[in-house]
Amino acid sequence: MDQSILQISRTKKGKSVMPVPLCHRLHPTPTTGQKLMRMIPVILILSAISCNDTRYDEIVAYRKGMNVPSWQSIEYLDNRITESLLVLSDAGADNIAVVPTWYQESKVSNQIYPTNNTPIDSAVMHIITVAKAMGYNVMLKPHVDVEDGTFRGNISPNDITVWFSSYKDFILHYASIAQQTDADLFCIGTELKSLSARNEWIEIIDSVRNIFDKPILYAANWDEYPHVSFWQHVDFVGIDAYFPLAHNREATIEEYLENFDLWLYQVDNFQKNIEKEIIIPEVGFRSIKGSGVTPYDWQYYGIVDEESQAHAYQTILELLQRKHWLAGIFFWHWDPILKEDSLGYTPYNKLAEDVLRQFWTDQ
Repeated sequence: MDQSILQISRTKKGKSVMPVPLCHRLHPTPTTGQKLMRMIPVILILSAISCNDTRYDEIVAYRKGMNVPSWQSIEYLDNRITESLLVLSDAGADNIAVVPTWYQESKVSNQIYPTNNTPIDSAVMHIITVAKAMGYNVMLKPHVDVEDGTFRGNISPNDITVWFSSYKDFILHYASIAQQTDADLFCIGTELKSLSARNEWIEIIDSVRNIFDKPILYAANWDEYPHVSFWQHVDFVGIDAYFPLAHNREATIEEYLENFDLWLYQVDNFQKNIEKEIIIPEVGFRSIKGSGVTPYDWQYYGIVDEESQAHAYQTILELLQRKHWLAGIFFWHWDPILKEDSLGYTPYNKLAEDVLRQFWTDQ
């Protein structure tokens, strides 16, 4: 096999991704009829794993998705969402996750409610309708956050019965919207790590199924999924794959690949027991130096580094798309209205967007 060192480059900004050795040349050079960025060959690697590893199959068919959250009441009603979704489609995405958020005051609170930061129902319905008219499949993925900034995985209500009653009202509200708008998937919860071993979820799942007649999933945090008690009651296992890919911010893509492969050993063993397909409802990296070290940390300031984000995207796509159990990947995130964000998670107008095109449009 070709073991040469090839350069991955992007001429638009005069930047280049670090050269990497090849194990497989999986992706052909784009045809001359494509746009300039698509004509730039992006040769990706499996340098940290064996070419003959039976844990990896041929590239599978899967949902190519992006989370499109909003924390504004009417942003989803803006006409500019069409432009944003067109650019995302050009990068090869065929699925989006629409993400409205309700809140509770503190981690011990018992009530969940919408605020001025919650998209109004008509806005949620509008973006789903627009996206489906454009050919997207849509997952409705409502979140619960804590107003004081506590991670939702640490929610510990004073009265668990009252909290689950409030949560049921919240999730059935969106299950009804999902059914009315013909959404394709519905996520019943996200990263509620401290609560996902409880039996109350069975009643919630049954109630959701009485309203929504398509597949449902739960999005477990990367360190939560082995402990969820109700996997047999949902259609897909969801794992938010914010696995740490390195221990230091100078790590190379080879280290990213090696470490992610080790995480996937655990997922493989889990999947053999659970015997369900897996969707990655969230995985994302900021465009900062060492973005793979703590991919879940949205508050770390960091140094702008598009290459690090692009390497993390390459790692996720190169390995996951060759897992037989993969049913979808939804990256975090894409803005409803296009905007530059040099340090943020969006891949828009960055090297990571070119990586998406290479994997999602050039195969």
